Amino acid sequence: EIYVNQHIDRLQRKTKKQHQADLEHFLVPHFKNMLVADITTEHLDEFLKQRSVSKKRNQNMMGVFNRLCSTVCRYNKSQLATNGLFQNEDNSKRLRVNAQAKQNISLNKVWLPEQVQAIIDELPQPTNQNKTSSIYAPGAADQVQLYFVLFVGLGLRPQEILPLRWTDWSDDETHMNIDRCVSDREILEGVGKTERALRDVYVPEWVRKFLRESTTRFANGYIFVNQYNQPCVDTQYFDKAYHKARRRLRLPHKPPYSFRHTRASELLSRGVNPAWAAEQMGHDTGTFLNVYAKFIKKYQKQNLEMLESDHNIVKKVVSAECPQKASNITKL
Repeated sequence: EIYVNQHIDRLQRKTKKQHQADLEHFLVPHFKNMLVADITTEHLDEFLKQRSVSKKRNQNMMGVFNRLCSTVCRYNKSQLATNGLFQNEDNSKRLRVNAQAKQNISLNKVWLPEQVQAIIDELPQPTNQNKTSSIYAPGAADQVQLYFVLFVGLGLRPQEILPLRWTDWSDDETHMNIDRCVSDREILEGVGKTERALRDVYVPEWVRKFLRESTTRFANGYIFVNQYNQPCVDTQYFDKAYHKARRRLRLPHKPPYSFRHTRASELLSRGVNPAWAAEQMGHDTGTFLNVYAKFIKKYQKQNLEMLESDHNIVKKVVSAECPQKASNITKL
């Protein structure tokens, strides 16, 4: 009841509906009157084995369970600390997939520039034909390559890439307007994952080249469409193409979302203003730096030099205006 009354109300409409359905139709009927603190990984494994659904769907279900545990933990920490679920560190990590992913963004979560180039080149080219008949697959093979170019070149979220329209690309080709997203395979206008998700994103020159060569450019509709000229609203086909290319190149396993982390780390490692970088990624500055600050290595030496430089300037100004006071300060 605490979770439903105080946490679910803060979610978006589609997410709220999904959470309530997961609780009412799956979690509550299965675990019934069990205490949250008594639920162990063995119980969860048994629960997941009984569900013949995709791995992604099970991960989403565990996300709901994780939020439920967090809510209970705030109100009954002593009980959770003495039993089952949070007693084993490995179990808590397994359930907190999203939190761990945000806290552990490190170099092994991003691609090197040469690896990004190799993956982009290995993805289906415009000359290849797309033979799939799925309504969730792009109608042309070159859209797969363009999807990941926007992923790593602009740092957009998957739900922000799919509903892009050609009218979102500015006339001078330098910015892409993000003002809609895909949620539960539906395109929502004027809605983003966060409050800062609605934004204008800078488009680098190398990304513009791929946009100009896209087969859907002059259709005046969505950038990513299926063979029925309807917008693509699912990333499954794109993700499969990505993993096939990665395996052919014998590269380590990393999720497609690592392309977004790669873009964020690239911005900071090149010395871009963190506030502007956070705006480009659709984050507030605090959250952005909390996740990606470890990539700001070039700032350390520069900041020290700037501090020393400012100190010298102050000393010169004081010496020029108040020579006696400056000498006293020097003696002290």
